[in-house]
Amino acid sequence: MGTKGATVKLGLEVQPTGGSMQMKFWLVLQPCFVASLAYAAGCNSMATRGNQPTAEQRSTHQSARSREVPVRPLLERLKAIAASAGPQSEWQDLRLEWSDMQGLHGGTTLRVQGGGSTVLISKTGDRSTNKPGVIAAKDVQVLLADLLRIGVFSAKSSERRGVPEEVRLRVTASLSGETIEVWRWQSDLTPGVADLIGQAKALFQRALSTQSP
Repeated sequence: MGTKGATVKLGLEVQPTGGSMQMKFWLVLQPCFVASLAYAAGCNSMATRGNQPTAEQRSTHQSARSREVPVRPLLERLKAIAASAGPQSEWQDLRLEWSDMQGLHGGTTLRVQGGGSTVLISKTGDRSTNKPGVIAAKDVQVLLADLLRIGVFSAKSSERRGVPEEVRLRVTASLSGETIEVWRWQSDLTPGVADLIGQAKALFQRALSTQSP
């Protein structure tokens, strides 16, 4: 059987053979159909090759990657800012914070923004105060330099889980989405770390004492 004029012909032949039937199938591909298959395969091969980068494109891409500047570690960037060697635009993203705030007992949060804003948050029981202010850029720079000088960000944080109502003391520096935070549960404070965190608090208090209301 077949279809006249078709590009593909499918045939079936049935022949009796000694009391049984033998069936034969055949497929006929006309030259125009074979040529069409060859053309389609060629186009596909060309398209595949077209999606592959050339040697020149690969070389350009590799050169661009080799020129990429790796992101500096946050501590190094903070040191650059403190030494006035960092981009001025980074000051706007800088945030420094000291806090021992605890949900039940309250506490204090001292926060300084590189853009010149500050806030002192105090909470005792149900009473809470929020005192904003403005600080000069040079005082923010002095605060950051002093925090780096005493090495508070190199201290080791607590590793255990806290217990209910336990107070956590922490010093934080954030810049462009990256954060360094050193914290200790109050009962984990060794004399050395307690001194560092105490010095950090004094530095924040001194910085906020220079602010304008």
